[in-house]
Amino acid sequence: MSHFVSYYYDVQSVLEENKTSQTGLSIDLSQKGISLRQAQDLSQFLLKCKQITYFVLSLMGNKIGIESSKALGFCFQNSANIKILTISLGMNEIRDEGLIHFAKGLAHLKDMTYLSFYLVSNKITAEGASKLGVYLGECTNLNNLTVGLSDNRIGFVGAQNFVSALSNCQKLTELTLEFMYNKLNDKDLSTGFSFQNFQLLKNLSIKLDNNKISTLGASSLGNSLASLKNLTSLNISLNENRVDCEGFSQICSSIQSMTNLSQLKLYLRSNKIKSQGLQAFRSALDKCQNIRELIIYLDSNKIDNLGIFYLGSALAKHKRIVFLTILLEYNYFDRKSLFKFKNQMKKSRSLLLYEFDLDIFIINNDYQELVYDSADEESYDDSDSDSDNKDSLKQNQNEIEDQYSQGENIQSDNEEDNA
Repeated sequence: MSHFVSYYYDVQSVLEENKTSQTGLSIDLSQKGISLRQAQDLSQFLLKCKQITYFVLSLMGNKIGIESSKALGFCFQNSANIKILTISLGMNEIRDEGLIHFAKGLAHLKDMTYLSFYLVSNKITAEGASKLGVYLGECTNLNNLTVGLSDNRIGFVGAQNFVSALSNCQKLTELTLEFMYNKLNDKDLSTGFSFQNFQLLKNLSIKLDNNKISTLGASSLGNSLASLKNLTSLNISLNENRVDCEGFSQICSSIQSMTNLSQLKLYLRSNKIKSQGLQAFRSALDKCQNIRELIIYLDSNKIDNLGIFYLGSALAKHKRIVFLTILLEYNYFDRKSLFKFKNQMKKSRSLLLYEFDLDIFIINNDYQELVYDSADEESYDDSDSDSDNKDSLKQNQNEIEDQYSQGENIQSDNEEDNA
């Protein structure tokens, strides 16, 4: 469906033209220093725009505060025709009170099918996130929802309550949740995310970067995903957390049942995943034979020769992956395993496009970037049997884990001292 859209970049132009009969409207007032009076005037204008079906409002970086949020939320009471709505209220210090009043207005939009709502850096807690979920849960015709709550203070309780409150939005086919930088940790973990009501969901993206999620949190997320068997696209971002093999394995276990997946993106930079985690990933990939695009970031983990062997064998056997991106720098595999992995990718008959970032971190702490040239390839014997290779990998793995455990003990002592 096409929309004729009028674009505005200052409050005065909006109010002077006073086009209250338009159906498409985009107002970008980002970093304009909007005052309370201007927010109230804008709200009064929008109250008259009863024919709008497509609306974009950006107020990023204005510090509009609680009272202005109340005024703007009020304007949606007469906007029952809105179908597509994008709102950006990031960096505005609206806090829980302002968000709750704004969200009350959104609850009037019963026919809305698409909503993108960005609330980054607004000092929102679990209470605000929970209430937001309750009010959005009244918009039961939503089929595409994006909510950005990054850099707030919602915690696991707020994230869980938000998702649970959406249980009536059973028409959702696309859902994006952005909970980065939100103090999510395992301490207040309860039941995980309630995704079981979203059986029509095809595309799920959940971004949890830069929190303190470890075994319980990742396992809880994995268990929550188990009911979503009809997904065709899954994007999980857990960069800069504390996810270990057990947590990652639980996520992979749930992915095994998603046999309709055609696109899988896993961002797990800077965690604590070892080679056993990639063994679980290999099992998941074996089951998901419809994947055509795979992106996996595993840089700065604890993956050694055995792990890259598991990863290579899984990718080599997969028949349908066409687009592949892998990041594995700052891990613990050696040169020989790296070359074997690259050769496995070269022999894949399905790959049309692939991109690697496969540097190496030697256990003597001497970082070296590998250059793949013909001399190295000639010195590498690709005829080793898998059984001989596995024996050497296991021996090397034990040595690496000893080195890593020593480093972890030192790091743990330092963290205690800093605390």
